[in-house]
Amino acid sequence: MKLTSTIAVLFLFIGVATAQPHYTGYSADNANGYTGSYTQPAAIVNSVLQYSVTMSFAYLNTNNYLGRNGSSLSEAFGNQRFKYKDPHSPGYEALSRSGDVFGGHYEINHNNAIGYNFRIRQFSNVSGLPAELTKGTFTNFDTSTILNTPFSFTNLNVAQFVFNEHRFNYARVIFDRGDRLLKAGVAFKILNGIDAMFLHANSGSMEFPQQNSSYANFNGTDFQYGTAEKKNMFSSRRAGYGFDLGAVYEYRPNREDHYYDMDGKTHIERFNEMKYKYKIGASITDIGRVRFSKDPASYNFTAGNVLVDAKDIYELGIESVNVNDPSLLKNFDNYASQGTKSADQDDKFNMNLPTMLNLQFDYFFKKDIYFNYTSSTSLRSNSDPSKSYHRSLHTFTPRIEKTNWSFMIPVTFQRNATINLGVAGRIGLNQYPNLQIFMGGQNVNNWFGARARYTRNFFVGIIFAQRYTVPSDKDGDKISDDKDECPYDPGLASLNGCPDSDTDGIPDKRDYCIYSQGPLATHGCPDTDGDGIIDLDDQCPNDPGLAIHYGCPDKDKDGVIDVADRCPDVPGIELNNGCPFENPGCCMDNDGDGVSNNADKCPDHAGSVYNDGCPIDSTNLNKVNLNQQKEQKDPNHTNQKVDEINKANPKAELQDGERITKMIDRTTDVESMSIYFNVDDATVQAEYDEKIQALAKKYDFSPGSKYRLILIGHTDNDGTDAYNLILSKKRAEVVRRKFEGNKVDYDLIKVYYFGENKPMKSNDNDENKRFNRRVEVIVQKVP
Repeated sequence: MKLTSTIAVLFLFIGVATAQPHYTGYSADNANGYTGSYTQPAAIVNSVLQYSVTMSFAYLNTNNYLGRNGSSLSEAFGNQRFKYKDPHSPGYEALSRSGDVFGGHYEINHNNAIGYNFRIRQFSNVSGLPAELTKGTFTNFDTSTILNTPFSFTNLNVAQFVFNEHRFNYARVIFDRGDRLLKAGVAFKILNGIDAMFLHANSGSMEFPQQNSSYANFNGTDFQYGTAEKKNMFSSRRAGYGFDLGAVYEYRPNREDHYYDMDGKTHIERFNEMKYKYKIGASITDIGRVRFSKDPASYNFTAGNVLVDAKDIYELGIESVNVNDPSLLKNFDNYASQGTKSADQDDKFNMNLPTMLNLQFDYFFKKDIYFNYTSSTSLRSNSDPSKSYHRSLHTFTPRIEKTNWSFMIPVTFQRNATINLGVAGRIGLNQYPNLQIFMGGQNVNNWFGARARYTRNFFVGIIFAQRYTVPSDKDGDKISDDKDECPYDPGLASLNGCPDSDTDGIPDKRDYCIYSQGPLATHGCPDTDGDGIIDLDDQCPNDPGLAIHYGCPDKDKDGVIDVADRCPDVPGIELNNGCPFENPGCCMDNDGDGVSNNADKCPDHAGSVYNDGCPIDSTNLNKVNLNQQKEQKDPNHTNQKVDEINKANPKAELQDGERITKMIDRTTDVESMSIYFNVDDATVQAEYDEKIQALAKKYDFSPGSKYRLILIGHTDNDGTDAYNLILSKKRAEVVRRKFEGNKVDYDLIKVYYFGENKPMKSNDNDENKRFNRRVEVIVQKVP
């Protein structure tokens, strides 16, 4: 009987569909999610996806005698034009739609997976049309060769089948032996029949009694005829079961290339990559049936002497789903009622699923390029009166397959003596990397041009999937970024992925002197004289001293460092170059420290004028504000003496930004750029890696090169001057290490650092401070 308007509207609004030949080319994609299991039930296990959810819409119509002129868009609006051709074999037409309302799979582990889907499917099939009938359609019945001339036929068959299915899928790895893997899958289906009909004649004859008319006479032909009883479509009398079975063998000669080491573990398999050189698969799909109760209005009959419109048969696949006229099948009830009811009757009939034998061969050519061959062969008997079926199809598909997109060009060979070129693929959405759209079809002529087409197919859908991933390791040190405290600098596992350039056991991010070994107590900087003042800040690095004296010794503890003390072994006063004053007599100064007895808190012990005449040592150093008083007084020119030391010590030179600025000749600059840093950080961000690499390749920085690099480190004004000086030095040295890693010769890199002394912008807000946290990279041509 007819398809109801409810079913027709349902197909218009489902928005998703699937069936094996629908996905021509795309079914070979290793990242197609649950979609691939419709052709190969084993596809969901040992895949690149941990789980997937899919929905799609698809349509397929193929025949060997009835073409259409015009685009698919014009057909959608009812503007198609028909063209008939003379087939070289009995005429056929197969139409199928299928709605994948929900489909998904989940890998329990990489050796076991489960899946489920709910879909609605529809098939319309016509086959066994005699050559005379198709010739008549080709000539619009304007021929005398068949007029009033009976012609015979065998296995004339018309069938329609609409049902939904719940599909439960399980797949597992059977064995995994190094370079060989075998996996298998099975799907069990619970089917609910919605509607069905069939009309079948094993043999018979017909003739056209009228000129230029499609009406024919089937007088005396025995027909088997049945339509589903129109009661509750989900009743138990319309239930059925089905199965899919499949297996895949993979050959993996380069499997060892797909392992990695990370976070102290070795030989971890990369689940996110396919490992095969080639794989071979075989499956049998849609084994099963639905048993219907036959409507009493339909029965087996012998045709009477009545004219039948042949178009009701050979255009059944198209016209029966016309929403505006869904009643063509009613005509068969009329034909039956005008014939003779057969003695052999059944009150039930089976509608068999479109069983297919599928063979697949997939070959990995080289990076992201594959070649696939798939054949889908219909397993049906011509004498089967109630069988839905696909037409056999052979497809060769080259494809490019990447993580976020794939593209394929399927070439199909079909029974209707046509070779079709199609396109298909999927693409991800940038905002939602797990969500991808896929679409395609096996015949691009279905979309473009105005030539006659005998195969029309398209599919479109969405997939939400989680692909297996390998932990991110930006710096390649085999410590994952989640556990790497220095994700942009290669480091050691013992230091949580941070580098230790001077191998002193202190990671560079905490080491103030990354190229000089030092103890933890001095933040990794050397302290040669052991006075607690790092050599970088120590003006007397070989002689223990106090921080207040720039690390220089003051043996007599008179507050005047030995290098400026003319009497280093006798306590004196700074006003007298560290020597004691002689007692002037008028004002008693028993200890000769320049502080009279009446003002001297330690009259019998020489001390400092800045400490009320008492000695300055480590016990009271923090209580005496020497810096403030020395800025006001410098009677024996101590600052001048320190400046003389600075001139003799190159390290001190680096603290004088003005002097360095004068030293750097900027007239030979060729190119420059800036690398910016986060607050209180000396890590080069990943965004600068490519820029550093490009600059290193742009110029010849090999030994003897005409080019050199100048690196100048800077900070904002947060923190102390001394700390910022060290931080700017670290930043410059970290950048130097990046350039060395890109094969820039060490001797061609000159490092300077200004601390906070040379800001690009004022430090009055956070935005300006961001510009001051930088390393200037200058390429210069050597004169």
